[in-house]
Amino acid sequence: MKNFKFIRKNKRKQGGYTMLELLLVIGIIIALTSVMIYALLSRANKQSAFTQAGAQVAQIANSERNAISTSGQGFTDIKKLGQYGLSQDIANNSDHSNPWGGSYTTADNSDGTFTVTASNIPSDLGDNYQRFIHQISLIGEQTGSGSQAQGKCTAANGDISCIFDNA
Repeated sequence: MKNFKFIRKNKRKQGGYTMLELLLVIGIIIALTSVMIYALLSRANKQSAFTQAGAQVAQIANSERNAISTSGQGFTDIKKLGQYGLSQDIANNSDHSNPWGGSYTTADNSDGTFTVTASNIPSDLGDNYQRFIHQISLIGEQTGSGSQAQGKCTAANGDISCIFDNA
């Protein structure tokens, strides 16, 4: 019996953590890491959607300009812009939807400009509005049409509308 008590005493004096305590700490670390990764991915997806929408608005605007310069008229039916350089992914999309499920529309203005509107935009624009505008100006520079939309976009009531010069 003495030997048993001696062994038992020594085990109690040894330091360390039990397997349950280690598993609990590992579980907490995994939970915190997954929450942080989810937040980062959510933010990246939102930024990507604004970048994509900005690029699509710029493509629609460039196609509308091509239509005006080639045929002398603009089109409010985005499907018709497919023959003037608009990506078939956008032109043939039955509802011309943007990343948030809203639509793109165009309208000719009487002052030599036209408007491209993206609807159903999330209300918490934050820095993403600038990302949207920046993407439009980048596409304009790449196509040689300049950044005619810079400073001419407005956000209101869930829409972003950009006014472009016809030429």
